Amino acid sequence: GVRLDAAGDWVAVRGHRAADGGHQLSLRHAEMLLLLATHPRGLSVDELAVLLHPGDLSDVTVRAEVSRLRRVVGPLLGPSRPYRLAAPVTTDVHDVRRALARGDLLGALAQYAGPVLPRSVAPGVEQLRDELCAELRSAVLASADAVAVERWVATDEGTEDWHAWQHLMSLCTTGSPPWVRARGRLERLGRSFGSGLRRPGR
Repeated sequence: GVRLDAAGDWVAVRGHRAADGGHQLSLRHAEMLLLLATHPRGLSVDELAVLLHPGDLSDVTVRAEVSRLRRVVGPLLGPSRPYRLAAPVTTDVHDVRRALARGDLLGALAQYAGPVLPRSVAPGVEQLRDELCAELRSAVLASADAVAVERWVATDEGTEDWHAWQHLMSLCTTGSPPWVRARGRLERLGRSFGSGLRRPGR
């Protein structure tokens, strides 16, 4: 199958025209492929324009971008409109969501390699990035597994997560190493909030 790894600065599509580790994509091509992979029914020119750019993006520009993507991925991109992929493409987004759906929080955290296309400002990608982080965080805060909570607070998104640290502290035995670490982090975060930083919301 074809796979898109969409976390971090090195974005690659694997299993297509590459047997030696993947084909590196530009940020724009990665954005388009990710959006098409998460909209299997396809996207019209107008829909793709809205998801790709916070301002106005002309139909001509979108069609030109699609043509450039087609030169990179070839028959992976279907020949007709609406634009859709001709074969399933799995992504790390799909991996995390599948693990969450089967109740495997530790598996979801293991699959989560970080924010989705962190350099992207495409509205559709930003929404997907925020949704995935929120879904994972909600599952962590609802979990009674201290190991899972510890793994979340070890991520970039979780390290400043006040409520996650509180949750970890509530799950651990008073005086245990993770309890002490959680208490110390909450004290530090409390001082930061007292300096004018906003406490993260639920």
